[in-house]
Amino acid sequence: MSGDYQLQDIITQNANLVTYRVLWKDGTPFALTRLQMEGGPLKKLDADNSAVFRKALAALREIRNPHIAEVIDGGQDEVDRYPWIVSEWRDGKPISERKITEPDIRTIRDQLKTLIDDLGKKAGALLLDSHDITTCRCSEGKLLIRCSINYHQWFLDFADGREPGHTGNVEEKVGQLISDLTAARLRNAVDKNRIAIPMVDEPSPALARPEPSRDGRLSKILTALLLLAALGALAWITWKGEQKKALFPREEISIPGQR
Repeated sequence: MSGDYQLQDIITQNANLVTYRVLWKDGTPFALTRLQMEGGPLKKLDADNSAVFRKALAALREIRNPHIAEVIDGGQDEVDRYPWIVSEWRDGKPISERKITEPDIRTIRDQLKTLIDDLGKKAGALLLDSHDITTCRCSEGKLLIRCSINYHQWFLDFADGREPGHTGNVEEKVGQLISDLTAARLRNAVDKNRIAIPMVDEPSPALARPEPSRDGRLSKILTALLLLAALGALAWITWKGEQKKALFPREEISIPGQR
């Protein structure tokens, strides 16, 4: 890669590319994306003094729209010949990290329509997931979007002699994005209106089960003792009666005239 750019931070990384925040010689920030390409496609881009690569890069640099990151530079690594692209840097947040309002959704839809109409068939090369679209707010509070091109697929299409953007159904992607944003807005509205129930370590005194008083417990104990005493007395009287019968058995009384 060019030594004119000083690498700062990794912004995104996947199997096909890695994007860095870089600084130019004068300290101006840019986004530098390094693509990983192997085999046939890379050989086609590199053939004839990189004629196909230079054609693909020139097509990228021709794209001018306020809602897309402008490509300002590019080249191939001197060692592995992997392509790299430098685009303008704009501070902002991905849509996925913002709380989107209903007016924001209408604004996003209108700005995407303007961008897609401007790009034509090339619009199929846009990255339209919520985490791929950067947003910021102007001084009036209006949301502004900034999209990016799928650079990896762009150079693959040129290497295979195809028109860039042919693989993407842009209307379907936009419809899915708007649907996801609407669903997220509704979930946020529900969470905002939900009444939070405070969690406490101890139960409310109103819900506590009353404990029996000390006097009540004493009364129950005395009642039990009296009952046991009564039962003991009854058992003693019964036992004494049985003893008396054993000592003085009742004699049989004969009635005259009976045998």
